[in-house]
Amino acid sequence: MTEKFGRLRAGLLQLGVGLVLALILFALLEGFSSLILIAGDVRQLFRVSGDEAIIQYDPDLGVIYQPNVNKPDLYAPGVGLRTNSQSFRAHQDYTTEIPAGKQRLLCVGDSFTVGEGVANDQTWCHLLGELDTALETINLGQGGYGLDQMYLRYLREAERFQHNVVVFAFIANDLERMDLKHMRGARKPFLTLEGDRLVALNQPVPRFDQKPGWQSLFNPKLLYQLRLVELLHAMTRQAKPAPGTSAAVTQKAEPTLQVALKIFENLHAKAQAKGVIPIFVYLPTIEDYAFKQTTRLRQFLADEMQKRQFVYYDLTEELLQNLDQSKDFYLKRQEVPHARHAARHYSVRGHRFIATRLYQRFVNMSEQSRARSMPQPASA
Repeated sequence: MTEKFGRLRAGLLQLGVGLVLALILFALLEGFSSLILIAGDVRQLFRVSGDEAIIQYDPDLGVIYQPNVNKPDLYAPGVGLRTNSQSFRAHQDYTTEIPAGKQRLLCVGDSFTVGEGVANDQTWCHLLGELDTALETINLGQGGYGLDQMYLRYLREAERFQHNVVVFAFIANDLERMDLKHMRGARKPFLTLEGDRLVALNQPVPRFDQKPGWQSLFNPKLLYQLRLVELLHAMTRQAKPAPGTSAAVTQKAEPTLQVALKIFENLHAKAQAKGVIPIFVYLPTIEDYAFKQTTRLRQFLADEMQKRQFVYYDLTEELLQNLDQSKDFYLKRQEVPHARHAARHYSVRGHRFIATRLYQRFVNMSEQSRARSMPQPASA
């Protein structure tokens, strides 16, 4: 009996040791896989941060796309980017005047608007024009832009191109980028408040070195892809949001949010002065629905927009109503093998979702406007 018990104990011990070794091996492989992915992102960072092949220096904005770029496989085989001679993501140039019989809509935003990871004709901005052929859309999105650069870009292009509507689309991180002096290895302008007036600083923007410096390796978003850092973040998430993520925006100093609100106010006033309809759109990212890191910020923005009676659409709730499909709304790494920085941006299906939801909002707004302008029946 003792001998059998001894063999059983020895067997259990061997099994336990085997399980421990298997767990250690799994942990090592998981950690090694994380390092491999990080190494790939570092390579992408040094290849893409300067974006030498597709961007150029701009004294007002920091960077814009080069004109007449044609990179048919930039993101994946057969999925590329093309710009026109005006540095917009488009196959054709645009006239200053609005074409006869058309309504022109400017899409202002960052990489979620320009459509990193998908083809020109798959972005939500382009798809709006397919949903309504009376619309001519111009995509003014630029990867890596903060709210400040988006605003400055609109001010410049609004003088060059007549338009009926401007859609100012942003994500939570665009507010955080307002505090940055560099983005994707390039320098940028930034805005501050002097009294009640927005003032642009760091203009003309100093030229950037085409090769990103080693400081790019310390990009917080890159570090947060390490599994160990992700675990520590999860353990402390309730106490403090991770630096470099949109959750940190909700704990930012009041001046940043006040500058953002002033940007919204100025853009609204300047657009209306031209007879243009300004529409503000909050675009949902994975952080918004998977980690719910931006709830406070989104509520703050919704309250402030309502106070000002601005047209404002936060599409996060509509995405939450489609959670069973939402996993397909964002690109996976393997879908963008040539540019893994484009992962977690909208997929083709994600862009279609945004376009259809926005268009339905536009239709509803138009119908409500027509209803208000109709003569009311005389009272009895």
